[in-house]
Order: sequence, then structure tokens, then C-alpha cells
Amino acid sequence: MTHQTEEHESRSRSRRPSDAPLALVIEDDIAQQLVLRAALESRGLGVVVAGTGVEALRVLSVQEPDVVLVDLGLPDFDGVELCRRIRQTHRCPIIVVTADGDEGRMVMALDIGADDYVTKPYGPDMLMARVRVALRHAAALAAVNEATVFHIGDLLVDVEAHIALADGAPIELSPRQFRLLTALARNAGRVLTHKQLAMASSSDDGVSNADGLRGAMSHLRKRLGTGPQRPRIVTEPHVGYRLMPPDTS
Repeated sequence: MTHQTEEHESRSRSRRPSDAPLALVIEDDIAQQLVLRAALESRGLGVVVAGTGVEALRVLSVQEPDVVLVDLGLPDFDGVELCRRIRQTHRCPIIVVTADGDEGRMVMALDIGADDYVTKPYGPDMLMARVRVALRHAAALAAVNEATVFHIGDLLVDVEAHIALADGAPIELSPRQFRLLTALARNAGRVLTHKQLAMASSSDDGVSNADGLRGAMSHLRKRLGTGPQRPRIVTEPHVGYRLMPPDTS
């Protein structure tokens, strides 16, 4: 790690409130480092920057960040492999930052443990919305390891009772639709890839079938309906789907 980076880390830690979240930014482009640092610090997060994958692993050996933002195009380390290595030792959310042409690698990163993604170029508001969702999801998982009842807006999903209610009214769902809704509700705000959803909606005999996922999601949208407090299923093109809470733009 360079002396300059060490100074940046020291300054970041010194002005960060002790209870504020800490973000690790893994990005080799200096201009992007500055943009990410400014966006995160202006919203109360502490920031540590690593310019390479090796440097990031060194930071992770001594720091426990609350969220990691990782660029897949690092000069010394495969970004997907770095996501895998981080997930092996840390449970914090990982947000992939990628160029538009990195679609396939981004999906690979999500499948092996990354939580979300933003594509370059991106706006600071979009970035912070994804960071907030990731931090909320991590806090919810820490509070309840195996929740079976989920409330998102006016939607209630009771997994054990196999009941879904929208504004108090039952939603008629097929077994596969209910499994899809459960996976989305358990990860509200977080993108789930086609592969993850196919696995989550596999039949009781363990068969995972990606065929017809688009149709199943379309039918689930119709069954879910709309309303001011109704979460909505958002399509992430070529990636997957996410269930967006009503208070999220």
C-alpha cells in the first residue's frame, strides 16, 4: 500500500463517527476513487480505498468493512475471483462496479456471492440507493438468521404457512410462484440472477429448471398486482430480477 493511500485511510478513519458504516472501495482508476470517496463520505460513510486486488485482500485481513464496492477490471486480479475470495471470509455486502461490456462476468460475480451491481457510468444517487439496500439487507440478516415471515410494504409472505397476502387479501400462487416470491422477499431490494432464481424455485425433487422463468415471473407480477404500498418486481436485463420495496425509487 502506498504512503498516500495509508494517509487517506487514516484521514477517513479519523473523521468517521465510530458507529458509521465503513466502505471498502476496490478501484484502480484514480478519478473513480475520488468520485466514490466523495459520494460515500458526503453521506456519512467511512471509506478505505484499495487500488489493487492484492491491496484489498491485505486491507480485509485487518479491517471489517460493512460494504465492499469492487471494480471487476482490476490490473492485478480477476474481479470475479476476488469476489469469491472475499465471500469466503467476509459476510458483508459486495457491490460489483462494472462497465457495460462486463455483463457475463458481472452475472458470474453475483452467482458466486456478490450482492448487487452498478454499471458505469452511474449517478451518485443510484449508487447510494444500492448501498443503503445492501446495508439494510445485511442488518436484517444479522438480526434474524432464518426468518420465515416477511413484510415488504403491504405484502406479507409467511413461508411456513405457505401464505402470501397483498393488503390483507390472499394471493393465489402456484408452488413455483410461491418459491420465487419467497426468494425475492427474503432478498428484498437485492438483485437475484436467473441462475439463483432457477435454483430457488426448483421442484421438491431437486430439479432446477430455468425454462419458463420469464413466464413465471410475468404471472407472478400479475398476481402481485399494484398499489402505493405494493412492492414491485423489477427486471434487470440479462441479469435477473429484484423485488423493490415501495419506498425505493
